[in-house]
Amino acid sequence: MKITFVAAGNGFGHLKRVCTVISQIFQSAPETTVYLIGATAHLGVLERWGITQVFSKYSFEFINGSTEHNLMASHRSDYKVDTYQRSCSIISGLIKFTDPDKIISDNLVGVLYDHPETILMGSFLFQDTLAHRGPELDLICNWEVELLKKYRPKMLGLTDMVMPGVLDKTDFVGLPWFCDRKGYSDEKLFLVSEKKQLLITGGGTPGVTEKLLDIIRVLYRQKEFVIHLDSSLYNLVAKHQKKMVTHFPFTDQAFQALDWIICRPGIGILTDAVQFGVPVCTVYEADLEMQHNASCAHALGWGLDINDYTPDQLIQVFNRDTAPLKKSMMRLETGGAHKAAHYILNR
Repeated sequence: MKITFVAAGNGFGHLKRVCTVISQIFQSAPETTVYLIGATAHLGVLERWGITQVFSKYSFEFINGSTEHNLMASHRSDYKVDTYQRSCSIISGLIKFTDPDKIISDNLVGVLYDHPETILMGSFLFQDTLAHRGPELDLICNWEVELLKKYRPKMLGLTDMVMPGVLDKTDFVGLPWFCDRKGYSDEKLFLVSEKKQLLITGGGTPGVTEKLLDIIRVLYRQKEFVIHLDSSLYNLVAKHQKKMVTHFPFTDQAFQALDWIICRPGIGILTDAVQFGVPVCTVYEADLEMQHNASCAHALGWGLDINDYTPDQLIQVFNRDTAPLKKSMMRLETGGAHKAAHYILNR
């Protein structure tokens, strides 16, 4: 069997979800051939994550489809319908080249135009986050809504975080979190650190960089915290405050040592939080998906919305007992990637 995945080029959460499902496919059916059409930056990310090496034992090929030119969370004001249509055409041509038995598109609806049998994957639709941001984007969004009405595709996504538009416009297949719990038990979860270990990350989208930098400025003066940063933030901060922060390696061991993750709440980093049992504090821009994700994490009892907190409130939050939030995390259902792989292989 040949399966072709398409991953949106908006940050790295789409890529992470796709790779997690591909890994489960290879575990269940190692003879499967998998193609992954992604963004220009994705190849380097696959190498940094070690996925290229892990998948080298299987029939796997990454194809640069420049998916960063398709729909994303934000676009320059000069983004045009022509740019979008060229992107869709390139992606469609690459799909045809791979001649797959099944097609899975993570959040890019335009694939349906030439490939109506495509299964979508994700918990939101760009049409619900980009509407009314300009005439060109409205034309694109309206066209994709018509595709959804015409074909009403299956869409595999996370039940806990699904946005209303997905339920309204697709035949949604709700699944648990796309991960398995790693390295934490009841006993380990409630150990108290001598110094609180904090990861601050904006992910692959720079929408909240300034807000996160403001939080870092507040926290590095406090001796009770150890501050870890993703690569982008570390490169911005280290030249001035190198002794006050560390570069986070994103390994299992590093995640297991954390007390908090302060983040823009994309599904990718939220999945990491669930996988390793780390409560989150969310910071976000004026983006409907991020606001929705922050609200869901808060409602489920393991995330705090600190978007408008004062410096004093921030210090109080990060010093609080996280046991109640961790108990809520233990109740979350995982194993969604395995179920997604089973659905794809057996549909």
